[in-house]
Order: sequence, then structure tokens, then C-alpha cells
Amino acid sequence: MSLGQRNGIYGIRLWKSKIYKEIYCDLETAGGGWSVFQRRFNGSVDFYRNHVNYSVGFGDFNGEFWLGLHYIFELSSQNITELRIDVEAADGTKAFEVYRNFSLDEDDYRLHIDRGYGTAGDVNGLYYSIGRRFSTFDHDVDDYDPINNAQMCHGGWWYWYSACTQVNLNGDYITPGTVHSSDSGYTGIIYYSFEGVQSLKSSRMMIRRV
Repeated sequence: MSLGQRNGIYGIRLWKSKIYKEIYCDLETAGGGWSVFQRRFNGSVDFYRNHVNYSVGFGDFNGEFWLGLHYIFELSSQNITELRIDVEAADGTKAFEVYRNFSLDEDDYRLHIDRGYGTAGDVNGLYYSIGRRFSTFDHDVDDYDPINNAQMCHGGWWYWYSACTQVNLNGDYITPGTVHSSDSGYTGIIYYSFEGVQSLKSSRMMIRRV
């Protein structure tokens, strides 16, 4: 991606659908070239959304947003792609994790990644969700029949078994550093290997070709 010198909103034409789409690009972090598809930092946008919303996207590039699973799929399907997650704790401590060979299946947005590396840790990280389909409260496709994990963990994610996931960046935004009152804290914005179930101050997810 060679769009400019500064982070910001750029227009691109998607390679498969030929759709013109605006995306937020990070051209500075770790060499740049990133397409940001998730950002949270103040709880101004409700992420407890239905499957259609998660497919087409919601929010505002100048604030909190989710780009949309359809566009994430297409952006990551042209070439080998890596995913980077940046998280920040309540005290301002920051960490990241990078996952190579990131991709989603087109029909159910099933997650594919390699093991992560970085400073956030992946013993209890996103790799826990490998092979899972993307679930929302109205589209329950996790692998735990007794419970709708998207409903229980109040978000849309690659949920699996109880307790839902080890990373729940689309969960409820609550006071950073506190633990959510429901489901042992897994309903908050968490990255377990980084801060356990203490809710995070901010998160960002982005991809680039490698």
C-alpha cells in the first residue's frame, strides 16, 4: 500500500468486487501499510450489533469503528496477510501481537491465523479462536450449543466454547482496569494474556499484505 505519508482516510478499489471503499490507513506503525478495521478507545460506539452490521461495518473513522467482515475478507484474500492487534491497559501500558497468514472464509468468516508473536502474549490470545466462525447475538455459530456466547459476552467475535474466548475486543466498553460483572469478566474488552479480565482502555486491529 503506497497511499501517502500520514495516517488517515484513503480511498481504494477492492481487487475482487471492484467496489470503491474508504479505509483508515496506518502508514507509520512498524513500517506502515496497515488497513485498520477495528478501533475502540472511549465506548462511544455500541459494538453489540447484529450480523448484518458486522458484515457491512459501523462507526466513524474519526472515532470508534468496525470496517465490516466482508471488506476484511476481501482485503486479506488477495495476498498473504498479517494481522496486528494493539492494546492499551488502564495505566497506559501498551502491547501488541502480530498474527501471520491471517484470512477469513467468505461464507462464514471463519478465522485462520498462525501463532502470534509480540508483547501482548498469545498463551491465552487470539489463537484460542482459530477455526471459529464469527458469531453475533442473532447469528449463533459458535461450537457451544447450550449457550449463545455472543449474547453472553455481549459482542461479535470468533467465539468458541465457555468461557467464550480469551480475547474479546468487541465486548462491552466499561471503565478501564475494572472487571465486568457478568461471566467472570469475559464480557469486557479483554486480552487475557495481557491484562487478564481487566477491561482495556483501547484496542486496534489492522492488516497488511506481506
